[in-house]
Amino acid sequence: MESFPPFDWHQIATKEDLTNGLQALTAEVNGQFAQVHGEITQVHGEIKRVEGELSIAIATLTEKVAIQIQSLAEKLAEQSAAHSTEMAAMSDRISRKVDRAFYWAAGTLVAVVLAFAGTVVTVVTVAAPF
Repeated sequence: MESFPPFDWHQIATKEDLTNGLQALTAEVNGQFAQVHGEITQVHGEIKRVEGELSIAIATLTEKVAIQIQSLAEKLAEQSAAHSTEMAAMSDRISRKVDRAFYWAAGTLVAVVLAFAGTVVTVVTVAAPF
């Protein structure tokens, strides 16, 4: 069997020594825990501050984007109205040109028919003496 190394009676811890040591250890652990808890609380507060700043920055950016989108929508509406006006004017010009071309073609056709009819009447008159 192994033997205990030699010791003196003053090296033996009493119940009171153990209780005092445990209380000192508990106090030290609680102190360290409180310190860590304080640091965590500080970090949590910093995170909340940054979240608040980000929320403000996001809201500001969202507002600026909304203003730009509204401005673009207004410009698009103006351009669309201008293009619609231009298209209506162009359609009106084309319609008038088509009408003029139709009237010219109809007039030319009538003139050709009348000329042909006149020629036929002349030929018939000359060819058939009465």
